[in-house]
Amino acid sequence: MGCLSGVGEKKLERYADTFLATIRQHAFPEPAPPMADPSDTALDTIALFRLGLSAEQVAARRNLKSSTIHEHLAQGIAGGQVALDEVVTLTPTQLDELRSARNALPQPDAPTLKPWYDALKGRYSYEILRCVRAEWDRRGM
Repeated sequence: MGCLSGVGEKKLERYADTFLATIRQHAFPEPAPPMADPSDTALDTIALFRLGLSAEQVAARRNLKSSTIHEHLAQGIAGGQVALDEVVTLTPTQLDELRSARNALPQPDAPTLKPWYDALKGRYSYEILRCVRAEWDRRGM
C-alpha cells in the first residue's frame, strides 16, 4: 500500500488494517445466506403443485402472479421439498449452458439474477434461473 498515491508511512501505519479489511470485504464478499425454509404461503403453493396443478394453474387458483408461484417453488427446491425437474424441463446441454454462463460472470454467486439473465441474452426466464439457482445453491454448486 505504500506505493499508493497519498499513502505515506504514517497513513500506512495508522490505517493499513482498516484498508486491508475493506479491500478483503469487497474482494471476497460474504456468500448469500442460504434460503430459509419455505414460508407458509410457499407451502400452500407446493401443496397445490403436489396435487398435480401446473405453476400457471396454481397461480390462477391462488390469484397470484406466475413469478410469485415460481418463487415459492424455488423455495421448495432450496428446501428439498420439490425437485428441479418437476418444475422446469432442461436438457443436459441447457444445464451446461446455464452453468457456463453463470461461472463466466464476475460474481457468479451474486444475489441478483440480472447479470446471468443478460449473459444468456434472455433465452431463459427469470423463473427458470431462480429455480436452477435454488437447486445449485441447495447442492452447494
